Order: sequence, then C-alpha cells, then structure tokens
Amino acid sequence: MLMEEERVSRFLAGNDSLDVEVSRFERMVGDASNRCYYRLYLEPCKPSLVLALLPGPFDPTKLAFLNTAKLFSELGVRVPCVYSVDGNAGVLVLEDLGDQLFQTVVADGCSEQRKRELYQEALSILFHLQRGAVKVNRRNFSAFQMMFDESNLFDELQFFCKHFIEGLRGHRLATDDARCIDEIFHQLARVLAERPKALCHRDFHSRNLILVPDKQGGEELAVIDFQDARLGPSSYDFVSLLYDSYVPLAEDFIIEMTEFFCSKLGHDLSSELDYMALQRNLKALGTFGFQIGVRGNDVYRRYVDYTLSMVRGNMERHEEWSELRFRLSKYLPELE
Repeated sequence: MLMEEERVSRFLAGNDSLDVEVSRFERMVGDASNRCYYRLYLEPCKPSLVLALLPGPFDPTKLAFLNTAKLFSELGVRVPCVYSVDGNAGVLVLEDLGDQLFQTVVADGCSEQRKRELYQEALSILFHLQRGAVKVNRRNFSAFQMMFDESNLFDELQFFCKHFIEGLRGHRLATDDARCIDEIFHQLARVLAERPKALCHRDFHSRNLILVPDKQGGEELAVIDFQDARLGPSSYDFVSLLYDSYVPLAEDFIIEMTEFFCSKLGHDLSSELDYMALQRNLKALGTFGFQIGVRGNDVYRRYVDYTLSMVRGNMERHEEWSELRFRLSKYLPELE
C-alpha cells in the first residue's frame, strides 16, 4: 500500500493537468479488481475527485475503460466524467460519484415502491445498453470485439472449483467427481453460449450502481466498473442484478422484475434464467474464494452463505442438476 501511495503522491506532485490543489487524499474501499482508488480532497471547497490507480502504465488509446466509457455515454448511460489521463503513471482522475451505492439504498429499508422504482431504472439502463448498441459503429468500440463463448463461460465455472472448493474450502476434488463436474459445466456453458448475444456490462450488480444527483434536482443511477463489457447472453446482466449476492430479493419481486424487463425487450428470457443464475452464482463464489483466500479481503465472506442458498434453491428446481448437486455436496454440505 505504501508503494501505491507513493505513486499517487508522485503523480499529484508532477501533474499540472488537473489545475486544482489537492489538500489530502485517502484510500477508498476497494472492489474485487486489481485497481485501487483514492479520494482527492480539494481546496478551496471544491467537489472531491477520484484517482484510479491501475497496476501499471497503459496506452490510453487501448484502455478498455476509456473506450467503454465513451460507448456507454453515447448510449445515454451515466458514467463518471474523466478529468485526467496519465498512461505513463497508470492513473485516471475521475468524477467522484459519491458513496450512495444502490446496494446500501435498497438494503437499508427503503420502501417497496422506491425499491421497485430503482430496480426498474436499473433494468431500463440494461435495455438501453442492449437495444441502443445496434445503432453505434461497433468497429469503434472494443466491447464488440470480445464475446462470451463456451470457453469463457466454462472457465468461470472452473474458477469456482479452483478458488472456492479447492482454495477457500481446502478440498481436493476426486478424479471421478472432477470429471463429472467438468462435463456438466461444459453442458451448462454450451447452452448459454448458444443464446442470442447482446452488449453486457459483465458485472452489473448493486455495488456497481450509484445514485447521483441529476440535472433536474432529483437522482439518477450511474454505472461504474464497466471496463470488461462485451457481447454475451441477453440474460447475463439481468441475472447479475436480480440474483445478486449482495441484496437478497423475494421470489415474487424477481418474477415481477422479470416480467418488466422481458416486456421491454419484447421476448421471454425465463427459460434461460436459472441456467444463467447458476453460472453467475458459482462464478461469484469463485470470486469470493479468490478475494478471501488469495487477496485476504474478508469483506466478501458475509455474502457466501446467501449465494450458496441461491445455488441450492436453483438446483432443487431442476432434476437435471441432481448429479451436479450430488457431486458438489460432497465438498459443500450447504448444497445437500
């Protein structure tokens, strides 16, 4: 961390493009990425900024974050403004969107009507991303050059085995179990890879949405952490939000939001939602295992039990996953 703070100090001391005086800076609570963030406090009494410190130098013309920020802006999605870019220093200086996370707002006892409005607004953003993407010049944006295929989706499932079952839980899969689980994971990935493709944020959940003031004096949702956007199943982002590890939702509420989103899209996604939810929840467990076991980031431990309960409930609804449940429950008794 000291070396990171030294990088921030050197950048601030040698950069004139900001044209502001930074009185102090402090590290912000990080996400599950390899970037770290610092809040820059300014004098006199100006709004703070956020400094994103990337792992190392980068070429601004090839940085996915900047390219996708432009894409999302063209599609009418609110993203943080970019005030300064220094590829040699590995630094971006961004608008500070504040700390009013979607997760916090909906989990802190807001009314059912307010929660419904927020989820409908978030799903409307997804609709704009998916439908608006057909109108832009795809050759200009890197998100359209990447796609979730069977291999990508399968790799995310293997990530779960490696970092959750073997890493966090400390189990070594028996050869027969590993072979059977891999076969079923390949089948699941194949089914999802064959679904029609749409533009995906890739990590569209309650911790990557922030409520910010709008120009009319109200509030709107802004989107962050979008640098991994790519083409993928239309249900991918929807499931990330509605089967979110961070905010438990009642089944009838999920059904209501599914009907809302499908009516906007004009086609039914219900037949693939459980498949996509299983893949996303298992991948989330892999991320939690990696963050806790490798990065030492224990904050994600609190989300493990609920995510496992979603996996168990999903498997209970599908007889075809009984073999997978049997194999996994040897190592994860929560799935029994």
